[in-house]
Amino acid sequence: MLKLATIGTSWITEQFIEAALASKQYTCEAIYSQNLKTATQWAEKWHANNAYNRLADLLQNPEIDAVYIASPNSLHYEQALQAIIHQKHVIIEKPMVTSLKQWDALIEASRKNNVYLFEAARHIHSADFKYLQNLFWELKEKNDKPFLGGNFTMGQYSSRYDQYLKSLEQHKPVPNVFSPEFSGGTLMDLSIYPLYLALALLGQPRAAKMFTVNGPNQIDLVNQIILTYDDGALLTIYVSKCCHSMHKQEIYLGAQTLVFDSVSEIGTIELYNLNNEKISSKTFPSQNPLFAEATAFAHVMQENAQQNLSRDYQKWLTLSRNVHQLIQKLNDNPNKNVVFM
Repeated sequence: MLKLATIGTSWITEQFIEAALASKQYTCEAIYSQNLKTATQWAEKWHANNAYNRLADLLQNPEIDAVYIASPNSLHYEQALQAIIHQKHVIIEKPMVTSLKQWDALIEASRKNNVYLFEAARHIHSADFKYLQNLFWELKEKNDKPFLGGNFTMGQYSSRYDQYLKSLEQHKPVPNVFSPEFSGGTLMDLSIYPLYLALALLGQPRAAKMFTVNGPNQIDLVNQIILTYDDGALLTIYVSKCCHSMHKQEIYLGAQTLVFDSVSEIGTIELYNLNNEKISSKTFPSQNPLFAEATAFAHVMQENAQQNLSRDYQKWLTLSRNVHQLIQKLNDNPNKNVVFM
């Protein structure tokens, strides 16, 4: 059993603790919060042995095997680096870091300290994604007509968007998820989902372009991303934190259209022909969306074979780096075409 510590006390942390305990691969050892009262309350709720409001104290606890980090994006790098230096395995909520330089530094540190580092991109570990991936590759190989591309949409009206607008009117600090200081915004918080999905299915694009709508504080609220591939395929991605989209996701494979309901938590995957007739349909049961990743990470960590890393782990690292490279290029060159060599 892995002894888990958590950093951050938001709903996503609770969801991960629930998934970790349900996997029967972890016990909850420690909770960290800047507020000791909050940390203590959480420790009581999850039957953790320790509560901390000093990160150094948590990291010096020799009982802790792995640390899950779900703090504001801009804090991930330093917290993860300190955990790695103390030889803890680290799981970081997406986005893992805010620059490719930080990504490379954490990977180097994890290898030097013989620990594993994971980005919690939950959807690529789930059964629904694996089914979609296998079906897509199978259809692409069998189809005698070209793969033309697709459309992904992720419009989620943030629960803090109204607070963001009110804070601007009152000249008060905005919520972290809408703060440039904390590396919030749509590209970091939401676009990473469809970009992970796109690169996992299609690979690295030949070129990418992003059109952005910024808020008054210059945080990105809406992104339209276009990915182009060498075979002529074109994928468009619309992402926003200030609207609620009901559009389904579509992938075009010649005379067939692959349709699924979400880029982050797929419930149903359907295949249609030109007559709008449903050829096949697969529905997936609802469960804690972090269960699959918690289980997958635990299996790798408990292999205890740093010199012979699993094939899956290497794939996760490659995909994570490719996604972060694309995000950085888009972020550095908004409204410009980015060509990958």
